[in-house]
Amino acid sequence: MRELAVGAQAAVVFPEYDLSPEARYPVAAEQNHAVARWVVTAGATKNLDGTRLAAAGDSVGGNTAAALTLMEKERCDVALVQQVLLYPVTDAAFDTPSYCLTPPQPTHLNVPAEAAHQLADAARSPPMTS
Repeated sequence: MRELAVGAQAAVVFPEYDLSPEARYPVAAEQNHAVARWVVTAGATKNLDGTRLAAAGDSVGGNTAAALTLMEKERCDVALVQQVLLYPVTDAAFDTPSYCLTPPQPTHLNVPAEAAHQLADAARSPPMTS
């Protein structure tokens, strides 16, 4: 992210948000939305340009950035000018052919079967969850 920010001559804001499973959807999405609204309304106090706001993330952070973008599209209170998703988790069902055929890797999310079913159920509800 740092290289992307430097290349774009942009500041980067990394919001802190509550993690799952303790925090259930939509807690993290709402917390990220609050940060985006803060950048727009008060970011100038920290030399942040709220008119050039992008959402970016990798892996689960990519899912979070996508959810933020969908929220902004519905709410129209923060104008995002860019979305950058690096290998996002966009299907929490974990049942696509590529996911099932790929041998486990140290960097892969290893989800217990019960949790995967709960995620799959959640993924089929609001589109921002998956």
